[in-house]
Amino acid sequence: MRPDPSSVVCERVRMQVSLELDDELSALEKRMLDTHLSRCAICRAYAEDVNAFTTRLRAAPLERMLRPVIVTRSRRMLLDRAPIALAAAIVVASAASVLQLAVPGARPTSSAITQLPTLREGVQESRQVVIDGRAFKRHRGSLYVF
Repeated sequence: MRPDPSSVVCERVRMQVSLELDDELSALEKRMLDTHLSRCAICRAYAEDVNAFTTRLRAAPLERMLRPVIVTRSRRMLLDRAPIALAAAIVVASAASVLQLAVPGARPTSSAITQLPTLREGVQESRQVVIDGRAFKRHRGSLYVF
């Protein structure tokens, strides 16, 4: 019976093959890897290929780059989190307002007393934030060009 190359154990072993090349496995993990490779021909062939490729790559002479490589963070990642951050800020502000009302004898921290929303208004505001976030996700492709 041949082992299934897509099994969870084989996938884990294939990740550990790379870690072993960088000497990042513990003694127990190395032992488990060696045991699996002695039984699984598919993973053993994979490990041999990775070892051969890595050895050739590490032995190759370094090349001088003609231009520097500049890695920038995508703006899209930051924009994806904006609706979540806005919703979280509103929830925290609403919770703080409710807690301030619930504590007997609490005095306002500022000289001007602000009118706090009711629970119903807070729920409506939270729902609107979610709706706005979904609309933002649908239309962000047309708003921003990357």
